[in-house]
Amino acid sequence: MLKDTIIKRRTVRRFTDEKMPLETLKELLMYASMAPSNANAHPVEFIVVSEKEDFAYLAAMDRFGAKHLADAPLAVLIVANKDVCKYWVQEAAMTTAYLDLLVQEEGYQAGYLPFHDNTTDKNEDAEAYVRDYFNIPDNYGALGILSIGKKDERVRTRKEFPIDEKIHENRF
Repeated sequence: MLKDTIIKRRTVRRFTDEKMPLETLKELLMYASMAPSNANAHPVEFIVVSEKEDFAYLAAMDRFGAKHLADAPLAVLIVANKDVCKYWVQEAAMTTAYLDLLVQEEGYQAGYLPFHDNTTDKNEDAEAYVRDYFNIPDNYGALGILSIGKKDERVRTRKEFPIDEKIHENRF
């Protein structure tokens, strides 16, 4: 059930060496691509990252949360064609959220690192940092990366919290 998947989903930054099979990942990417899309444009595309030297490059960003990528077994870089849809950020974000939940439902875990509107610790544009390395065309935006694997750490269980103070009826 989706509610159970949401409750169990936690960001994971330490993984075992077990890699999700590529066919399983392709199936999840297909379902994630079914996220809502303005005018059915579907601008989101994926770069599957599995090479150690690529992970080392990403980990060298020196950002909090990037270092774990050096040991990730698999990751998906989420990009979108900005010429196809002006709402590429929103669409890529929804697709990423779908993928994150699908990964959890499949028995794996994920950790997200944003690139769009972000910088490296050397104050370089994070999106340009990955665009250059992965040969991403200029008309594509790089939203972020989702590392995927079996967790090798203990994570706290998510607790429900009172929602009433965050709900406003008709006006703020």
